Amino acid sequence: MRSKVMLFDVDGVLVQAGGYWAAREASMKFFIDQLSWDIPAPDEEIPPLLESYGVTSEWDMVPISLAIILDAAWKKFPEGVTAHTLEQAFKIVRERKLPPQDIDYLGSIQRFRPFFMLTSVPSEALLEACKGDSNPEVLPNIRNQPFMKELLGYTRDIDQSITFRIFQNIVLGAEAFAATYHRSPEIQIESFLEKYDHSLLQPEVSAILKNGIVHGNLFVGALTARPSLPPKEIRSFNHNYTPEAEMALKMIGVEEMALMSFGRMNYLAEEKGDQADHLLKPSPVQALAALRAALTGEELASLEWAYELAGQAQAGQKLTISLDWLPENIELHVFEDSATGILSVKRAVDILGNYGAQIEWHAWGIASHTEKVTVLRGLGAQIFTDVNPAIRAALSY
Repeated sequence: MRSKVMLFDVDGVLVQAGGYWAAREASMKFFIDQLSWDIPAPDEEIPPLLESYGVTSEWDMVPISLAIILDAAWKKFPEGVTAHTLEQAFKIVRERKLPPQDIDYLGSIQRFRPFFMLTSVPSEALLEACKGDSNPEVLPNIRNQPFMKELLGYTRDIDQSITFRIFQNIVLGAEAFAATYHRSPEIQIESFLEKYDHSLLQPEVSAILKNGIVHGNLFVGALTARPSLPPKEIRSFNHNYTPEAEMALKMIGVEEMALMSFGRMNYLAEEKGDQADHLLKPSPVQALAALRAALTGEELASLEWAYELAGQAQAGQKLTISLDWLPENIELHVFEDSATGILSVKRAVDILGNYGAQIEWHAWGIASHTEKVTVLRGLGAQIFTDVNPAIRAALSY
């Protein structure tokens, strides 16, 4: 008998991430206001385009968009204008009183595409592409500005990144921001997650998943880059963990599913002296951990197992860790709205297959945006615009 496993991305698949989208827009408005420049913010087509290129976090989208804006501003300045900090850069643009103009977000992002997959943090990949003379088309007017590292190099650091601080302040709201990070909020505002998010699961489908987990007929996990708490077995932790993924599972009514999220991967990274973004999808570590956690209910042990297995596979070593927990036959379904999760699962399946595991896997793309659909189809995904019929189709296998 096959064990049926379902792994879900959260935002755009299980949850309409209105909070993140609205927070991204509010963050961009905040920074454009800092410039006192009459320019448009990125329109609604830009985030899905970025996601189709592997830029799935607003932590990258906001600074990348801001870099495009500052590059357009610097194009108008005489040679030699320098800003050592972002605050100085904002002041220079304000004082120049630039005339209104359009911003070519689309063209810039298309030029950036080859670099986004070079590291697990797209903003850092873009910063790296600005070094030297090999990619002169990448942010040509600000590539050598001292403020670039502050803008693109610390996009997950609450102390060093203003874009991260503003976005998290808006997403969590002022009260939760202060409680989480133990610092005064930059803006007094309510939580955008609480205000704008809503479930994409129909109640009857949610009930099917919940009942399947409870009765052992389905093994279900979330595979997401959403911030979260550490593994459920860990009871004490620092202020870098926020329960945003847990809030999403509560919203959809399936809190029982295993969770492999940013907080889980960050805890593993801290234990191993690594970086969380190196372990998140498309790395196989996150999918391996999600698969084992869904099947066993163990999150911490699954993280440690996945890290060790991926390391052995990368080094071409003989298997030295147990696969005794792995069912003889697995039917694995992954539901994603971008390429990263599917790539993570594919790499995980390849690793386990090389060690003798029998896994039949299926990719389900949840998307309507043309670029997303094209990328997902290229990975062999069946395309649905709604996760509910995709789940029903997977259940019929």
